[in-house]
Amino acid sequence: MNYRKVKTQNGQVLLITLLVLTIIGIVIVGLVTLSNRDVTQVVTSEKYEKLYNESETEVRKIVDNFGKYDKPLDTLSSVFNTCVGAAPSFNCTFSDTTTGNTDVETTVEVSDTKTVEGFEVNKDRSFVVKINGYADTVRVSWDKPAAVEFSIIAQDTTTRALKVIKDVYDLSGIYDGLVGDNPYNQPNANHTINYTVLDVNNKPLGTKITFTPGGIKGLGSSDYVYYLTITPRIKDSSSVTFNVIAENETAFSYQLRKFLSTTVDKKDSSSPVAKVITQIPLAPQMDSVFDYSLITNSALNSY
Repeated sequence: MNYRKVKTQNGQVLLITLLVLTIIGIVIVGLVTLSNRDVTQVVTSEKYEKLYNESETEVRKIVDNFGKYDKPLDTLSSVFNTCVGAAPSFNCTFSDTTTGNTDVETTVEVSDTKTVEGFEVNKDRSFVVKINGYADTVRVSWDKPAAVEFSIIAQDTTTRALKVIKDVYDLSGIYDGLVGDNPYNQPNANHTINYTVLDVNNKPLGTKITFTPGGIKGLGSSDYVYYLTITPRIKDSSSVTFNVIAENETAFSYQLRKFLSTTVDKKDSSSPVAKVITQIPLAPQMDSVFDYSLITNSALNSY
C-alpha cells in the first residue's frame, strides 16, 4: 500500500511540474511576442516618420512654386521635369536611394478641382469661393453644428456699384437670438438667401444656395456675383470642415488646388505609406472684416 501511494504522489508531482513549465513557457512566449511587437512598432514608427518627412519635403517644393492662387499649372512640367500630365492634373515622381538600403519613392498628384471636399476652416475665419458669374445652385455642407455666415459679393454691371449681401444659417441654435429660426420658411423676412433643402434628414448641417435674383434677395438681374464667403461660428475653438459642390459643374470655376503626396520604400515589402495632403484655395482669401472696408469709387450697398 505504501509503495502505490508513493508512486501516485510521484505522478502528481510530475503532472504539476509539466503544468508549471507549460504556464512559464506561455508567459515567456507572450513576453517575447510583446517585445517583438513593440520593437516592430518602434521601427515602423521611426520609418513612417522618415517617410512622412520625405513626403512633406517633396510636396513643399511644388507648393512653394505653384501654391499661389494666381499661378497656373501650365508650366509645372517645365519646372519639374518628373511631372507629367496637362492642366488641370499632373503626376510627379521623385526618388531617393541615398539613405541606406532604401529606395524611397514619392508620388505627388497635383490637380485643380471644382469640387470642395473636406476643406477645414478655423472658427471665425473665412473661406472664399469663386462664383464668377455662376447663376445656378451650389450645395454647401459642413461636419458639425455651427452657425454659418454667408456673404455674397456682387456688382451691378450697369451702375458699377458693389453689393455685399449677408445672411446667417443657424439651425443648430449657436446664436441665442436665432434659436427657433427656420431659414426654410419662405418667404422669410429674416433671411436674404432663399435656402433650399440639401438633406431632409440632416438640415442643420447643409443647404443649397441659388445665385439668381429669385434665390437671393437684393440681387438684381444685371448683377454679377464674384465671390461667396463662408464663415463658421462655433462655441469652442476648433474648426469646421466644408464641402461645396456645384450642381452645374461645367459652368463653375476651379476652387482648390490639391497636392497629394505619397511616399513608400519600394525595397521594403512591409513599408508604411506616408501621405501628405495640401489644399489651397484658388480665390484670394480675405478676412471677413474686409467686407466692411472694400475700396471702391462707387457706392457700396450692404443687404
